[in-house]
Amino acid sequence: MSRNRKIILVLFIVASVGSMWARYSYEQQKRRKMEETLRSLSLNNPSRASLLPTPEPTPDDRVEEPRDMFASELPQELLGQLTQKVGNEFKLMELVVDEKSLQAKLSTDGATVQQYARPKDRKNVEGPAEVRIVGDGKLGDSLYDPKLVNLSLVPKLAREAAERAALPGGKVETARFNYPFIRYRGEGPEWTFVVYGSEGDKPVSKFVVFDAKGKFKKVF
Repeated sequence: MSRNRKIILVLFIVASVGSMWARYSYEQQKRRKMEETLRSLSLNNPSRASLLPTPEPTPDDRVEEPRDMFASELPQELLGQLTQKVGNEFKLMELVVDEKSLQAKLSTDGATVQQYARPKDRKNVEGPAEVRIVGDGKLGDSLYDPKLVNLSLVPKLAREAAERAALPGGKVETARFNYPFIRYRGEGPEWTFVVYGSEGDKPVSKFVVFDAKGKFKKVF
């Protein structure tokens, strides 16, 4: 190989590596920006309302349920009831567990999304309500098989999330299972536990992320 060709080959390799590094840095920057946006939203929305407006339950619809959503098998039971309500085969876009309910956004046709909620103090599942989808991406890219959800992990991951967040008075108030906003090829849905605490009079939150099998990924 001539000297000029060697120089051209070296320059090509350097340019390729530089391009790959620039793309990686850009993706990481987008992720960090999205993480900061999520943190800001969590601090500016202390009510953390449910997916569906929930009127006061009637005596016939009320049920006493003392179990903690993050320390029992209750989320699994509620998902079973929600699945019965939906009836058809479906794919999930997002599953949310909070202190008072289990909520789901799902699709039965791959083209539209509905939302359901099962408050722990009710006998019945609420919904469906239509969800307006925005963005140019394909809906199918945001949907996953319900079999990927392992709600039995919630108690263990909730304890670990509180420990890793290390916030004074920190407590898990929300667990979300969905695809990350920005994901790499082959990356599956993940658990995001939101831990709320305080520093003096200032509310503070941290996000603790695990993969679908419960392996720790990051905290921010």
